[in-house]
Amino acid sequence: MPHPVGLLELRGPQLGLRLLRVDRLEGIGVDVEPRRGRIEVIGVIDDSPADLAGIEPGDSIIAIDGESLEGRDLDDAIDSLLGEAGTTVDLVVVTPEEEERRVTVPRAVLQIPTMTFRQLDGAWGYSRINAFNKDSARDLKTKLDSVKADGIELRGLVIDLRNNPGGVLQGAVEMADGFLDAGVIVTTRGRNSAMQMEFEAHPGQWLADVPLVLLVDRGTASASEVLAGALQDHGRAVLVGERTFGKGSVQSVLPLRNGAGIKLTTARYYTPSGRSIQAQGIRPDVVYEGGGMANPKRDRVREADLDRHLGRDSGAAEPSGENAAAAPSRDYLAEALEVLEEADILVKAPDTADQPPAAGPP
Repeated sequence: MPHPVGLLELRGPQLGLRLLRVDRLEGIGVDVEPRRGRIEVIGVIDDSPADLAGIEPGDSIIAIDGESLEGRDLDDAIDSLLGEAGTTVDLVVVTPEEEERRVTVPRAVLQIPTMTFRQLDGAWGYSRINAFNKDSARDLKTKLDSVKADGIELRGLVIDLRNNPGGVLQGAVEMADGFLDAGVIVTTRGRNSAMQMEFEAHPGQWLADVPLVLLVDRGTASASEVLAGALQDHGRAVLVGERTFGKGSVQSVLPLRNGAGIKLTTARYYTPSGRSIQAQGIRPDVVYEGGGMANPKRDRVREADLDRHLGRDSGAAEPSGENAAAAPSRDYLAEALEVLEEADILVKAPDTADQPPAAGPP
């Protein structure tokens, strides 16, 4: 069972955090997933207690408060990372090189920026979206309007969706709508008519003649895959990175008479061209294996690797890898990648450092 984090609706990657609001969490500040009898650290929030304690992505937690995780239910173990701000938790952490150390980490209230924006090389916009909430699209539009008000014409915009577990679908749909003039954004299909929904774009497009690049990886899931699939299918953006996580199912909570509830999978997400996201993910236009967040996890699992995952569904064929050719021009792509590398945002994998990024399936 995934750790319950409310509106973030994670499946697979889990946060060692207690939800207070979408952007205000309580915990030690790590993104983790249970695997092979350990709790593996996928990401660490900047300046969080875990970050200050020296915990890094790729580390594994093998004991909590003196109790080994061997043979223990890992979901319960993740729950034990939670607690009131000001309390501490004792961890035994193992590095990827199997170096073991003990560390005491305080818990704290964490202010989580769901979106950041900055300019690269003076003419490229870069927005890192950590998770979607109902205000995500409005916040990005505000940043873009501010840049325009300063008299700056962007040559391109990079939206970084790496390790974005999803969040509120509304935020992702509205952001896709902002970059599209018309057409389907996403559809949901279930066993009954109540689960058949279709979201469409409206006239009026942000940055109509400005190229878009979306960075994706194995941690890009759920609502972030909806955004990536929509912009890729419409040829509005070039996707760079790894095949995404593949979380394309819709969960509904049905109330029971005793006041409890049961959570059921009731529908699947489909991209505008009819591709099912579930257990397949979105394939990027330009593969950049391992190029991404600091200390990338080369063996990180996807939805299809999880026990009892919802299986794949037949749907439209995947694009050939050149689906984004309808975008304004691909000549800008080399420049975009160079800017990202110079800013230490996109890092080539060691075994391909001297090779140009390849197009096609991962």
